[in-house]
Amino acid sequence: MQSDASRSVGERARRVQFGHFTRSRPDDKVVELFLAWWENGRFAPNPDWLPQNVENVEAVASDAAGNRLAIEHTSIYAYDQQQREEDWMSKMAAKIEAAPELQLPGRRLSITFKRDLFDDLNQKKREEYTDGLISWLAKELPDISLGIHRRVIPSLLAGKKPIEIEIELDDFIVGLRPVHVGGMLPEDAIRRAIPQIEHALSAKLPKLSKAKADRKVLLIELPTLDTSPSQILDLIQEWYAAQLGSIDFVVLAKTIAVQANGVVWFFAYDTRNYELGDIGYVTW
Repeated sequence: MQSDASRSVGERARRVQFGHFTRSRPDDKVVELFLAWWENGRFAPNPDWLPQNVENVEAVASDAAGNRLAIEHTSIYAYDQQQREEDWMSKMAAKIEAAPELQLPGRRLSITFKRDLFDDLNQKKREEYTDGLISWLAKELPDISLGIHRRVIPSLLAGKKPIEIEIELDDFIVGLRPVHVGGMLPEDAIRRAIPQIEHALSAKLPKLSKAKADRKVLLIELPTLDTSPSQILDLIQEWYAAQLGSIDFVVLAKTIAVQANGVVWFFAYDTRNYELGDIGYVTW
């Protein structure tokens, strides 16, 4: 049997099918998905959702034996303008991912762009460019083999320069979308996340530390197309490890698809050694 360290993320990932949301608050929905996944859902039934108009963690959940798990949620973007950029990147990604002409039987297609793809285009031109991009991709796909490839998109609009993208074609994975779109972060984006991490931890850790629970989880949402969980975790470990002494686990959640029927990935790290433990994804 292979050790966890020698197995790929896909091989280690545990899939959970989620039923339905009982909460309307976006942060609570992420916590609901987490509880469905964490330790096979043993803490999921009837969590205690605490009032947020005073200093409380999101929820404290108990298992059948009375063990208590406190969960505090926060979100981190890699740099100041990323949240604004995600708004239009997500719209473009959703349209490409839904295009039936890009969905290949038994295959999963991943497309990665530089984040400045639309910087020189207004909303109407962005929509026109996306339509042209789908048509171009559909023509290219028959000649693309399994693996990672670099392709140059020709000028699809007057005045728009050709750009390079990355296309990866792989075997289909049950539970994942057949087409996935991502963006490349600026080279210094992760380091630019330090102020956001510092703000998030200073606001969240004190109340999580005070929570009356047997174990405590800091659930960090990465609601973006391209932020790497391992990069964010490396920063937390390097700069803030001492502040996490009373926290048992840091769980990073990739939630770019939380607003649609899609997938949320979870990556759990034990703060005693910062080794990647449980990995999985929830579909609904």
